[in-house]
Amino acid sequence: MIFAYITYIILAIGLTAFFSGSETAFTSIKFLKLVHLIEKKDKPALLVHSILKRPDKLLATTLIGTNISVVIASAFATNLIFQFNEQAASIIATCFMIPLMLIFGEIIPKTISKNKSNQICLKVAPLILFSQKIFSPIIAIISAITTSLLNLIAPREIKKNPFLTKDEIKLIIRDVTKEGIIEDYERGVIDRIFDFTITKAVDIMVPIKEAVSIEYGQSKEEILEKSRRFGFTRLPVFEGKDIKGVVNIFDIFYNDENKDWRDFIRPLRTVSFDERLDVIFSLTQPNKETMVMVLKNNSPIGILTMEDLIEEIVYKAQPVAKQTQTKV
Repeated sequence: MIFAYITYIILAIGLTAFFSGSETAFTSIKFLKLVHLIEKKDKPALLVHSILKRPDKLLATTLIGTNISVVIASAFATNLIFQFNEQAASIIATCFMIPLMLIFGEIIPKTISKNKSNQICLKVAPLILFSQKIFSPIIAIISAITTSLLNLIAPREIKKNPFLTKDEIKLIIRDVTKEGIIEDYERGVIDRIFDFTITKAVDIMVPIKEAVSIEYGQSKEEILEKSRRFGFTRLPVFEGKDIKGVVNIFDIFYNDENKDWRDFIRPLRTVSFDERLDVIFSLTQPNKETMVMVLKNNSPIGILTMEDLIEEIVYKAQPVAKQTQTKV
């Protein structure tokens, strides 16, 4: 009888480890590793996929299985110790089972499942589905009760959000990089795209003092000479401290020679120094604008070009080569 009790206790601890480890494995699964198996119609992978579609059902199954296993193990442990000490059987059984359950039923299986989540999920998926069928009446009752309570407590919070947050997407990209699906450089580009939402115009603009510009009163010859010297075709035009607009060198020298070059000045969009790059990009795209003037307190403090925005995504430009006003 004693041997039978010990056997039942070991089996119950094993069941606890199974359900506890399975829960950790499914919640830690690297889904991207599973995708190619799903595409190949791999049966275990398809089973895992079907389980993941109902996380609430998975959680209910593992929790029910774990709790039943703990109760069974505790009951047999109490009966075993009752053979030797009737008065303190419950207390001794509790003190004896807590460390056993904690170490062999929780810590060890969860640690292993965390490190080998995909392999374990593929192996235990049939058993989890079998357990879901066995526990289905209990799961249905528990799900109905918990859903009703959640609807009363926090109806808005439990509504599914079909969108991923920026941080969730970054975590996915990190996992994809670890798997070698994309390169570190490509991950960097993606990260910088997300950084568009936090990077401000002032962070990457060319300060006015460093920008190549032309004065409203300059001649065509002076403008051409400056364009050749610095290699830019689009230049902001100032009259003193006032911004007049932007001019394209080709408009000046490939049109009527007798026409005043100032007639080719185009309006230059102005943005606040603390405007986000993604907003600026959206504003300039409809009209294919290539340059904006950055203002602070209604005074120009710098210029920002589309090349600057692209550089911010593709690579970090060196300070000495920061201004990119479209070279000749």
